[in-house]
Amino acid sequence: MNETVRSNIIKLLNGSLDAIKKSDSFQLKELSNGNIHNASIFQDEDSLSISVAIYALSKVIERTQRKKAIVSHLQSALKALHSGNNAKYRAIIRSLLNAIKVEDYKLKRFVSNVIEQAQVKKGCAICEHGISIGRTANILGISQWELTRYLGKTHIAEQSSERVPTEQRLALARRIFK
Repeated sequence: MNETVRSNIIKLLNGSLDAIKKSDSFQLKELSNGNIHNASIFQDEDSLSISVAIYALSKVIERTQRKKAIVSHLQSALKALHSGNNAKYRAIIRSLLNAIKVEDYKLKRFVSNVIEQAQVKKGCAICEHGISIGRTANILGISQWELTRYLGKTHIAEQSSERVPTEQRLALARRIFK
């Protein structure tokens, strides 16, 4: 795992733990959205999977009775990252996503739907950063059709993606690839 990605995920996990303790779903959503920039730059599964998990948590955190288990997963993920154990970190995040899915039988369908929607929504955000639909779908593990169907409902294609001046993007690219 890239060291920049690792440090950003650590910050994201620390911020998420604080937000969960306060049951602040808006802060969780903002943290997830902020991490999409990393996912678009590095195009890595780790940044994207944690963004999806945190976004899904933002949707269910106020309804859950198992905050201690969620906090435990996030703390274990932090420990794995600090020790450099990427495989263990990824297993914990998969386990977290599964824990969210089985949170409550009544919510099971809702939560699964939230995770799927989170994947598609985060995928669209990555496409906004100029990453191809095929690459984004591949990173997320969803079909291009799912992503395209959602993109068709948005106005992303009609919007100008020129939010950051070309000079700044070029300077960033030069810093990254030095």
